[in-house]
Amino acid sequence: MLNHIWLALILLGCLLAIGKDAVDLAVNRFRNGQELVISLEFNPPFSEDLLRPTPIPGALSIDPQVFQKFYNRPLPAGRPLRQRAELTPLRPGQGRLRVIPDAQTPAIWKEIQKAQNDPEALMARVRWELSRAPLGTAWMSFDPVRFAAVQAVTRDGILRYAKIAVELAIGLIGIMALWLGLMKIAEQSGLVSALARSLKSVMTRLFPDVPPYHPAMGAMIMNIAANMLGLNNAATPLGLKAMDSAVLTTKTFQKMIKRECFMKQVKNIWHFLIAAAIVGDCLRKALGIGYISNQSPQLIS
Repeated sequence: MLNHIWLALILLGCLLAIGKDAVDLAVNRFRNGQELVISLEFNPPFSEDLLRPTPIPGALSIDPQVFQKFYNRPLPAGRPLRQRAELTPLRPGQGRLRVIPDAQTPAIWKEIQKAQNDPEALMARVRWELSRAPLGTAWMSFDPVRFAAVQAVTRDGILRYAKIAVELAIGLIGIMALWLGLMKIAEQSGLVSALARSLKSVMTRLFPDVPPYHPAMGAMIMNIAANMLGLNNAATPLGLKAMDSAVLTTKTFQKMIKRECFMKQVKNIWHFLIAAAIVGDCLRKALGIGYISNQSPQLIS
């Protein structure tokens, strides 16, 4: 059921991104193929006699009224926009312009930069009239931007979090193998039975539909014990094992959900009764390291 919900959310996000991109293309929000009038400055002045395929450092500036007319939005504070840039001449009157963004870069340009997937600069084509060299007025057009929202969903959303999921799963393999192995040893050595007997009066009242000596009961006890000791990463595989084993003793889906929610509350209660993790988090806060437990910030503060 949960997988279907995630799939539906992914499809909904893709559909919304496609719709947004369709609107952006219809109104040409990023002004693909259109030229913006700019002023280029170079020191020393640029000369057509020095055409070479190497970047020439300089700056570009744009009049606020020209920018507003072009993008239908004003510049912040209504002041002229000035950005560092590097010009690479390709042929007489044409070249590639590398615009280096800063704090004054307009939001629409930052969106273009994100769509170009270049964290350092924006790439654009630029042309100028040979009669105006050394350069003053020029015409600039950024590389076309299409399906920016779809790229953001796939690159920054689906692919990024798929990578995180794989890294998280691989990182948990060692912990799960260790603690599930210890769980098996504890089962066969009788430790789980001993713990179950010691907490039998409490756990049987809390979970009356789970047999006292069922593996699910042992896994739940170990999960609670791990949380009491502040071993949150160790508690994760034990909790998964507890819920997986408890499914075998549950006849209805509603009872399974109710048991999982109740198990979560019991775990949080034991976490506060014997709060080794919170004591550790107090020390970590004093040292400026951070928190381990999700509940500690509210309690400590």
